[in-house]
Amino acid sequence: MENIKCIVFDFDDTIVLSEEMKQKVFYEISTKHKEKGIEYYNNNISKKPTREQYCKGLSQYIIEHTLIDNESSIYLYTLLLEEFSNKVSSNLKNSKELPNVRQFIEYTFNKGYTLYISSKSNEKDIIETLKYKDLLKYFKGIYGLPNPKIEHFKHIQRLENINGNEICFIGDSVSDYTTAYEVDCDFIGIITKQNDIKNVMCTKITDYKQIIDLF
Repeated sequence: MENIKCIVFDFDDTIVLSEEMKQKVFYEISTKHKEKGIEYYNNNISKKPTREQYCKGLSQYIIEHTLIDNESSIYLYTLLLEEFSNKVSSNLKNSKELPNVRQFIEYTFNKGYTLYISSKSNEKDIIETLKYKDLLKYFKGIYGLPNPKIEHFKHIQRLENINGNEICFIGDSVSDYTTAYEVDCDFIGIITKQNDIKNVMCTKITDYKQIIDLF
């Protein structure tokens, strides 16, 4: 890691354990619509939709298969999105951190690395969670939806005036690895319950103490 100047973290299941929690919230809001809600959940959750995509799709599906007026679609979507967002925002603040991630963040920050977050999550949720956990002060930038991660990295490279090989990206999914490959930066994978990176050739960890000596 001699050339590395900047470390970029994903957020969900990379800094806090939150993917499983979010999936449970999707299930909770779906089950309120009984059989059709559960049916939609089972058919769509594996696609890893954003909250907006999921709530929009669920609202349309419920209306198509019930007696609810079609004009109520936007209203139902708004209610679902608000319910999901409120539950996730509250739960994130109490979510567990990855083992030794706090120590790793503090250590690399104090050594002079510039730290960023690039995520598919809601920026407001990330900022509020990090602020609550007293971690926000370590990050120079927090980037989430609607822009894709590759755009986050291009922006970071312009800001820092660095090349891809001066960045290390830490994430937990194949899509994170793909982003790192496109950027041509180093990648470290977090092994989670889903183990999405099982077929990815990279350094893999379950605890940040496993890589702290690399930096």
